[in-house]
Amino acid sequence: KILIFFIFKKSKKKLRLIINYKRFNEIIKKNYYLLFFILELKEILYKA
Repeated sequence: KILIFFIFKKSKKKLRLIINYKRFNEIIKKNYYLLFFILELKEILYKA
């Protein structure tokens, strides 16, 4: 499952960067609550 890849544009024969955001979002959603907890914990520790 590739997140980032390149394809050739037919008209200009140049590489075009393609990012599969669907797969990227699947990864982010799995770790969202953990990331939120870490940021909240960091704020609490800075105030202590």
